Amino acid sequence: MSHGLLPGPTEHVIPPCSAAIAGRAGYWSWLLVALLTDPSKELYGVEIGAAAGLPSGTVHLILARLETVGWLTSRWEDIDPRAEGRPARRYYQFTPDGLELARAALARAYSATARPAWLRPLGEES
Repeated sequence: MSHGLLPGPTEHVIPPCSAAIAGRAGYWSWLLVALLTDPSKELYGVEIGAAAGLPSGTVHLILARLETVGWLTSRWEDIDPRAEGRPARRYYQFTPDGLELARAALARAYSATARPAWLRPLGEES
């Protein structure tokens, strides 16, 4: 069952992900695909937005939602903004459960979009 931007966390199937499955599933899936490219790496908002092809406002709303539901953790970069000549960045990374749930969410998005009903064997549900 879907609740707002995110699918419900029920299945735990872990297939490969690609931008093709994000195309029909929504903005949240584009962002998940961007984060799943290298799930061990921390990324900051502008990097995520560039990888997902989404504007900053959209990205940060989704990131906040993912953090609220426990899929992501974040931390502020420890720098001197004056010395660096830019503001500190907020870095995001999947929690262990969030990583599994993100993969499962994309699996559901993929299974719902990869095989239209007319291509599925009789009796198979999406």
